[in-house]
Amino acid sequence: MIRGHSVMHESCDHPFASSGYDDLTILLPVSSTGERSYRSCFVHFESRPMFGAGLMAGQGVWAAAQSIGRRCVRALELSISGEPRSGEGLEYAVESAGAKAGNVCRDVYAVQGLDMLGRMQVIFAETEACAAACGTAHAEDASSDAAVAGPAPMDATRRGERRMPFAEIREWIATLPEPGEAGNVRLRVWCRLRHPLPAGGAWCAAALTYIAVSHTPVAVEAGRTSAEAASFEPGSGEFSMRFHRGSFDVNDWMLLDSAITRSMTRRYSVETNIFSRSGVLVATSLGKNSR
Repeated sequence: MIRGHSVMHESCDHPFASSGYDDLTILLPVSSTGERSYRSCFVHFESRPMFGAGLMAGQGVWAAAQSIGRRCVRALELSISGEPRSGEGLEYAVESAGAKAGNVCRDVYAVQGLDMLGRMQVIFAETEACAAACGTAHAEDASSDAAVAGPAPMDATRRGERRMPFAEIREWIATLPEPGEAGNVRLRVWCRLRHPLPAGGAWCAAALTYIAVSHTPVAVEAGRTSAEAASFEPGSGEFSMRFHRGSFDVNDWMLLDSAITRSMTRRYSVETNIFSRSGVLVATSLGKNSR
């Protein structure tokens, strides 16, 4: 359960701590005046490497938003050089990065001890008003009723929930290449947050970033062969994301439609289109490993 959820408002000015590793919002200010520096309460001991990377990315977006007010997140770029260690706190330093094409930028550094684990640049809209829709693409059959769809196969559900314990997963559909061949894999997954977040503010963009980064290794695992299971490691990598809508319901069902390109050298590229339940394109992400 999320402590303090009942007293939360739409504003993201009053963060609260959570008590479960399946919750997203676990940031607290380092000090009452520390608008540029934040730390997480904990990283759960059972968290897995890329689950930690998703946590790091989502919290980084949230931290960046604290110094900029009520503006929409347009895009982000993340470089992951290491993965959070279990049981140790994460700290986030936020710096102004000027402007790009009229948009305001913030650089976020995720630090654990003496190690910088990630650097992210978050790009915000130039005005406080959230844009309605920057993209109008619709997913084919995305408007089907995900809430009444049958649950995903048990093995697929376990794989997904191991990496995304904060999400309920349904309707898992994977299209795989022939055995022994390198090629493209397509994965379609419906998911929804287990615990609702406040509507508006930075929560939506932060949660969707958390979902997208955490989903990347899920997509890779979907097309992985049993022979690769022992040797595959997510490692470090690059991640980018573009938001096509300024406002959306992050608490509703969403369709993650991923195209995974894999090589025989275990390099992967995962491009994911994220659609709302009604089929509107909300965001697009691209994740790549570097080793």
